[in-house]
Amino acid sequence: MLYQLSYQINLLLFAGANIEGLFYSAMDFGIFFLRNGKFLFSEYLWKVNIFLIGFMGSGKSSVGKRLASRMGMKFLDSDREIEKQQQKKIPEIFKKNGELAFRQMEKEWLQNLEVSNAIVSLGGGTPCFEGNMELIKQKGTSIYLILSPEAIVSRLIKSKNVRPLVEEYKNDREALLKVVEEMLNKREVFYKRADLHLDALSVDADKLDQLGNIIRSKED
Repeated sequence: MLYQLSYQINLLLFAGANIEGLFYSAMDFGIFFLRNGKFLFSEYLWKVNIFLIGFMGSGKSSVGKRLASRMGMKFLDSDREIEKQQQKKIPEIFKKNGELAFRQMEKEWLQNLEVSNAIVSLGGGTPCFEGNMELIKQKGTSIYLILSPEAIVSRLIKSKNVRPLVEEYKNDREALLKVVEEMLNKREVFYKRADLHLDALSVDADKLDQLGNIIRSKED
């Protein structure tokens, strides 16, 4: 059905029909539209969520915002949502409450997440604690954003964000690389359980469109 709708719209385009901004609804399948003459897809009528996972600095928030915009979906960042709930920044939570308390906050936030049709950027450690990966896979499609340790280190050094688990190493590239490698080795067993894997070194518009098509076909 989805492919049939796509085919019908493409036929209209080929015939020169002026259908800019066209919306085509199909019960139980989704809503599709054209933007600048290009066939895109917006929100699904299914209760679909896309979870972006990966190490800190892999670009989950950046990719998530852009992907959500292209797919017509909502965007949520779990760290920002937890900060709103706790009325504290993440570094302050780590300092005052400790990492274990923060992991419990992540677990509870994920358990209580009732949003649908959303791209959700998760904290780097979220899939690796409290059985969260099972919960993520129950609630939607997961995508692992892959970066090499060297690329991660380069991004972390340039970043202005405070990362409690690595902040003390940011002025020592070799020490930071060692810490990143050790953490990634422990976490990657969880990350690799994601439904889809994406090379996150350079995510351009074409790659976002390809990813969107893969997600759509996976949900068919």
